[in-house]
Amino acid sequence: MQDMGRSLSLTFPAADCAIIRMYDKEKDVIGLTHSDLNHTSTNIIGSMVDYMKEHFGSDTKDIMVFVGAFAKEGMIWDKYPPCAEKNPEAWEGYIKPLENNNYEIMYGNKIYDQIIESGVLKDNIYFDPDNTLKDTSYYSNSRDKRQ
Repeated sequence: MQDMGRSLSLTFPAADCAIIRMYDKEKDVIGLTHSDLNHTSTNIIGSMVDYMKEHFGSDTKDIMVFVGAFAKEGMIWDKYPPCAEKNPEAWEGYIKPLENNNYEIMYGNKIYDQIIESGVLKDNIYFDPDNTLKDTSYYSNSRDKRQ
């Protein structure tokens, strides 16, 4: 990997999925991952923190997490979500049954809980307040289906 200097920024295009950026302020290392529903089911966030600890000597108290805009509240499915069918234990308590056989996924809550469970300090977690389902300045895979 080439050192590109301090002017390099990591970006990752996404629609309704959460992009997780991590920064260890003491070791000066960064991480970036795409935590869609399936990756969230497998705790990719915890795996990313473990990777930083094992490969860079990171301490969770030094890791800052930035979660980009994603489909927060209002992620409604017209059937039981496939991610929960594949891994029901992972989504227990995060799928809310609604009327007409619809289901709401508490996606943001799941991501937050995974970050906390990985050992990152609450004060080091930052969520972008934007919701890709509601803010039309973002592309959304799901917005049109819900209108």
